[in-house]
Amino acid sequence: MAAVKGWFRRTFPATCAVGRFLAGRRMRRIEVALAVCFVILVAAVQIRGWLFERQVRSIIEIFQQIQLEKTPAEVAFRFREQYRPYLQEPLPNRPEPCSVQHCRFTLKLEEYGSAMYLLIHHPWTRFPLDAAFRLLGPLGLRYNTLQTSMQVDDGVVTGMNVNLWVFYFWRGNLFANMGNVHTVRNFGEQSLTYLHYAEHPNYLAYQPGGCSGCRAYYVELTPQASREEWQRALNFNYSCVRKFAACKLPEQLMPAVARQMELDWEHPGPPLADLQHCDLSAIRLMARDAETVAMVKVLAVGPPTHGWQYVSYLPLKILKPSPYPPHWEKVGYTVGRPTHQLDPRTGRLSAELFRVDALRIALFPDDSEVESNCAVVPATEEYLKLVQEGIAADNPKLPRR
Repeated sequence: MAAVKGWFRRTFPATCAVGRFLAGRRMRRIEVALAVCFVILVAAVQIRGWLFERQVRSIIEIFQQIQLEKTPAEVAFRFREQYRPYLQEPLPNRPEPCSVQHCRFTLKLEEYGSAMYLLIHHPWTRFPLDAAFRLLGPLGLRYNTLQTSMQVDDGVVTGMNVNLWVFYFWRGNLFANMGNVHTVRNFGEQSLTYLHYAEHPNYLAYQPGGCSGCRAYYVELTPQASREEWQRALNFNYSCVRKFAACKLPEQLMPAVARQMELDWEHPGPPLADLQHCDLSAIRLMARDAETVAMVKVLAVGPPTHGWQYVSYLPLKILKPSPYPPHWEKVGYTVGRPTHQLDPRTGRLSAELFRVDALRIALFPDDSEVESNCAVVPATEEYLKLVQEGIAADNPKLPRR
C-alpha cells in the first residue's frame, strides 16, 4: 500500500498538491465556522447578561427612590403591576391579603429561568446544564438571580428587601456571591454586641457565617435609616452580573458597604449612645430593640454567684409586650462590668438602683440573662419619655431580624 501511494505521488504530483490545498481550505473553513459560532455564543451570553443587568438596575433604582413610611402605597402597586410576570404567588394554604392597609409581595428574576425550569422538572438535564455553565461561566453564563419584596401598611411603604445572587464556579464547585439588604423592625440582641451601634443605630452591615458555598454581605436597616445609608446599601456593582472575571468577593459586589465597614473598623467615631454608662441616647435605642419593656417593682436582690446576680421583679405595667416575656422572678445580670450601677466599695450592683420596693423601668431581651447593666433604669419622667419614643420607633408590623 505504501508503494502504491508513493507511485501515485510521483506520477500525479499536481493532483496531490490540489488535494492538499482543498483539504487545507476545508479545515480553515471549519476553524472559521467554529470561531464564528463561538463569537456568536459569547455575544448571545453577553447580550442576555446585559439585558438582565439592565432589569436589575432599573428595579434597584426604584427601591433607591423609596422613603420608608413616607412613599405612598400606589408606588408599590405600580411597581407590582409593572413586573407582574415575575410575581411570586403565595402558597395556596397561606393566602396573603393585598390592600392599602397591608400588602407584602415578592418578585423573583432569574437570568436563566428556563435552565431552572429544566433542572426542577427534568432532572436528567442537570449534567449537560452544569457542563455548559462550567464551560461558559467565565464568559458570563451564570445562575444569577434577583429577588425583591416590598411591604405596605396603612397606605405607605413600610418595608423592603433586595437579594442579589451572582453565581460562579470555582475549582469545580458552584459558589454564590450574595448581597442582602432588608428592613427590620429593630436589631434585637445584636445591639448588645454590635461594635458600631452608637455610630449607626439604624444601619447594621456584617458577613454571616455558616454558609460553606457562599460569600455574602448582609445589611439590615430600620425604617429610621437615612437616605444616605439606604443609597450605600443598594449601591451594587452591576458589572458582576456579566463580567468575564466573576466577582468572587462580596466587597466586589457591594463596594460602598465594604468601604464603610473598613472605615468603621479603622476609624471608630465617638460613642453617641454610651451603653456602659446608660446615657439618654442609649436608653432610647434599648427601648426600641428590647423584647420586653415594663414598669416593675424590685422584690428581692440575691447574692452574687459566679459573676451573676439575680433580681426578682413584679411587673406593674407592660409598656412593650412580648410573646417571650422574661422570668420576672429571676432575672440575671453580669456584675463584672465597670458601670455606675456597681458599688465601687463592694463590686456589687448598686444598692440604690436595685433597692427593694423601688419602681424601675426594665428593658429586657427575650431571655432571663441580661447582658447590659443598663437594662433597668430609674422610673423618672425623663427616662419614661425616652422609653416611649424608642417603643414608638419599633414597628411591630415589620419582620424581626
